[in-house]
Amino acid sequence: MDSSNFDSEESGAGLELGTLAPDEQQIYTLTVYFPEGSGNDYQGKTADVYFVFNARGHNKDVEPGTGAVFEHPFINNNFALRMNSTVPIKFYLVKEDGTYDNMRRDVDLVITGPDAEGNPQEIVFNRSNENLKFLGELNKPYYMALLSSFDYSLKVGEEYTAVVKSGDEVLATRDFNVNEDLVPAEATVLNNRKY
Repeated sequence: MDSSNFDSEESGAGLELGTLAPDEQQIYTLTVYFPEGSGNDYQGKTADVYFVFNARGHNKDVEPGTGAVFEHPFINNNFALRMNSTVPIKFYLVKEDGTYDNMRRDVDLVITGPDAEGNPQEIVFNRSNENLKFLGELNKPYYMALLSSFDYSLKVGEEYTAVVKSGDEVLATRDFNVNEDLVPAEATVLNNRKY
């Protein structure tokens, strides 16, 4: 930040303090001047000032320019989709400077791997298909798709790849497996779902 004047009335906005890397610090000096021509009417008067600092951060493993970052539970160690289940796949986008990218909307989540018969398939989640939701929360805007073995043909024991793309640009990839159902076979089946 330079020593230029800042006038909150003119700008109509708060004071931008910039971006800090982890363990980085910045010292700011704010000086308030009172116009000399105001006279003695204000001598001995006081004013209260308060500062509100809003901080936003990323997972400490996220580096600027990463592109996209998957969220839990999809990034858990040894994550596997179980048959007869649905899992949310959440991710957020990161700009070159390490801040959240909440403007880009041309994003696809593409899952590749075999269908139940072993044939190659591509499952595409995007906003135009209305199966990829953008949840613009202030602290972390993210995308979410629901991958379900009820809705998509998947094969137990096979490996799948999830790719976040913007056009032809690959922003993130993650491999995962599909495993057996943990629900006993004798469980009640309602609406094609075991309970």
